[in-house]
Amino acid sequence: MKLPALYVLSAIFCILLIVRTVGVSAEVLVPEGAADETDKAEVSKMKLPSDGSNAIDSKDSASQCLTGDVLEVLQTDRAKLDERLSNVKTREQTLATLETKLTAQMTQIEVANNALQERIELMASTANEDIEHLVKMYQVMKPKQAAEIFDSMDPSFAAGFLREMNSERAGMIMANMDSRKSYSISVIMAAKNAKYR
Repeated sequence: MKLPALYVLSAIFCILLIVRTVGVSAEVLVPEGAADETDKAEVSKMKLPSDGSNAIDSKDSASQCLTGDVLEVLQTDRAKLDERLSNVKTREQTLATLETKLTAQMTQIEVANNALQERIELMASTANEDIEHLVKMYQVMKPKQAAEIFDSMDPSFAAGFLREMNSERAGMIMANMDSRKSYSISVIMAAKNAKYR
C-alpha cells in the first residue's frame, strides 16, 4: 500500500512541476507583437522632460523603480541639489545687481574724470595766459626798470620769464641786472635742456 501512495504523490509532484514550468515559460516567452505593444504602452506612460531631450524624468523613474531606503536617499540628494541650485541662482542675481551698480559707478567716475581733466586744462591755459601777460608787461617796461625787478626775483623764476621774452629785449634787461644774478640766470637757462644736447 505504501508503494502506490508514493507513486501517486510523485505523479502529483511531477504534474505541479510541469504546470509551474509552463507558467513561467509563458511569462518569459511573450509573442513579439504583444511585447512591442506592451513596450509602446509603457513608453507612452513615461513623461519626457520639458527641455525636449529623450531622457526619462528622474523623479518618475525613481518612484517607479526604487523603493525604501534607496528612494529616500535619492530624494534627499535631489532636495540638496535643488537647494544648491536655488543658492546659485540667488548668487547670480546678486552678482548681476552688483555688476549693474559697478557699471553705473564706473560711468559716473569717467564723467567726473573727464570734467576734472577739462578743468585742469582750463586752469593750465589760464596760468599760461597769466605768464604770457606778465612777459608782455616786462617787455614793455624800460630795461633798467625791469632789471631792478628781476634782480629781486629768484634766479630760476626770473629765468622762466626771460626765456619767454624776445631775445633782444631779454638781453637788454640782463645787461642792466647785477652781473652775478645775470650769470646765475644764464646758467639756469643753459642747463634747462642740457640733457637733450
